[in-house]
Amino acid sequence: ILSGYKSAEAIEVVRASITKPRGTSVQKALVIAAAGGMKQASFLPIFLDLPLKRLSRKNYPEVIARLNGIATLAPPTLESYVALQGLMTEEQGFPVRLAAVRALAAVQDKAVVPLLIAASNTEGRIRQETLTLLHDLTGQKIYHPDPYQKWWDKEGESFDLAKGKKL
Repeated sequence: ILSGYKSAEAIEVVRASITKPRGTSVQKALVIAAAGGMKQASFLPIFLDLPLKRLSRKNYPEVIARLNGIATLAPPTLESYVALQGLMTEEQGFPVRLAAVRALAAVQDKAVVPLLIAASNTEGRIRQETLTLLHDLTGQKIYHPDPYQKWWDKEGESFDLAKGKKL
């Protein structure tokens, strides 16, 4: 649908489609997924600037699609990762925080490891999921945030994420 538009026009189509009050969450999710699939960084501000609604059964597809769009389009910069980390607050509710943790881990960049370690300083399923994702990223068999932080403080600078071991 969006491929027929030039970049600036596509951005406005996406922005209008996402913000129109009558569109369903599924319709908005499809537009977001299409925009993310175009892999144009110019769509990122739309995903970051619009207020992220509290997740409910009604808007679940839209919110999750936005998080996936952010993860897909975020340039590999610490600012982008911190923006994702900002979605992991208690106010966002469990599904948004879980999706944000998964989106951050999907970036596959060494810079996200300390952000995930910080995100693991919670209780319950978010902690379990974050520690599992950290294990998947780093290969380290550490199952508590404090030892992970100590390991990262000692090994993080020389750690090669691609190899899962020190350089």
